[in-house]
Amino acid sequence: QPKGVVGAISPWNVPLLLLVFKVARALAMGNCVIAKASEVTPQSATLLAEIIEEAGLPAGVFNLVHGFGA
Repeated sequence: QPKGVVGAISPWNVPLLLLVFKVARALAMGNCVIAKASEVTPQSATLLAEIIEEAGLPAGVFNLVHGFGA
């Protein structure tokens, strides 16, 4: 069953793979996702967001945040 909104924080090492693992599981269960990309490797997360948008996921289901965590 969906739990609601899931926060996913991506580390700098293997950023796309680890982010996809977190996001795919959350979306498959029917949750919305707010993902925080690593400030060191933001382009891979941006690419994932573009792919998700092209796939036709409704607006607001996957959200990407960039910036420093501090």
